[in-house]
Amino acid sequence: AISSRQPAVDAADIGLEESRIQVVFDHPLDALAVADLSNIQLLSEGEPVEIGPPEYNPAARTLSFEPKEGILHAGTSYHVHLSAALGGPLRGEDYGWAFTTAIPGLLSIDPAAGATGVSTDLPEALITFTAPIDEARVDTSHFALLRNGQPVSLRANDPVPLGGNKYGLAPVAGWDVGSTYTVQIAPSVTGPLGTDQTISRTFQTAVPSMESQTPLAGAADIGIAESQIRVVFDDAVDGVAVSLANIELLAEGESVEISEPLY
Repeated sequence: AISSRQPAVDAADIGLEESRIQVVFDHPLDALAVADLSNIQLLSEGEPVEIGPPEYNPAARTLSFEPKEGILHAGTSYHVHLSAALGGPLRGEDYGWAFTTAIPGLLSIDPAAGATGVSTDLPEALITFTAPIDEARVDTSHFALLRNGQPVSLRANDPVPLGGNKYGLAPVAGWDVGSTYTVQIAPSVTGPLGTDQTISRTFQTAVPSMESQTPLAGAADIGIAESQIRVVFDDAVDGVAVSLANIELLAEGESVEISEPLY
């Protein structure tokens, strides 16, 4: 019979690195049966997982093994199945038990959902999970950033792992002013036991307002030599949009030719 096992029966929230499965028996096992890999199985969501060579210590009556890739997967149900042959001809039933790995739920996204007036100086959007996600899913197939509903190109190596189950995303060209951004995360990052809904959170960058202007609004008696017009905003404006196509000066309702604007 089994004296102890790791992970324990029906253990939940097992870490991805806790991949070593260890079983201690109350009596020695059949050495020939241990050598037959068909007698030792690990199932993931009902499907066999390739395992490395099992190790058996007869003196300690301990059998241990792990997935060949050396790691478990997030939000997944596992089942250990050991053939009754390990206990000899008189063993009546197989040994077995189940456990699950931690499901990575979304803890937060910063800026928060619905945030407005977010500065374009924002270094990156920060995504935090309650548990690690599979390294193979930390890529742009599973993480996306949309601007006004359209995907934007991300920085190289985004999403960037920052430790503590945190990941960073940012547009390679920087944040645009007065825009709606959406962070989208594929549900598969939470594993088979996780959500089946796309994780989506939206926030808006600041819309710049005028702080001051020269000449002042409504000013009269402006000297004809005071031709320089200057506007100060409370936040950055879209530098690409600073062009003659978007800036106009009117005199008595008629457009006046102006120099190239400086920003």
